[in-house]
Amino acid sequence: MHSGDDDFFSSDLPDSRLSEIWGKISRPVLILPSAQDEYVPNTVDFLRLLERWKAACQPGIASRLSGLILGANHRVDDPAAQEWLVDRVVRFLESLGGGST
Repeated sequence: MHSGDDDFFSSDLPDSRLSEIWGKISRPVLILPSAQDEYVPNTVDFLRLLERWKAACQPGIASRLSGLILGANHRVDDPAAQEWLVDRVVRFLESLGGGST
């Protein structure tokens, strides 16, 4: 992205803009923001924002496994948060019905 592009993850975008962005996704998506992301202002209500992102997706696109990674910073340094994240990603991939190993 260059400086003139929209910030797709801004908390102050109107619902119509979120629908333009998230509504384009046509395949299942797992949305997992970090609860203590140091690059996001403390004033952002992540739970509300997560629900807005999910609502902006086409029906059935946002995975029910989407959620807030508690205790996680931007890089997800916390071991418990890492385990939770890995579990969610594995469960999401399994839900896609891919082949087994």
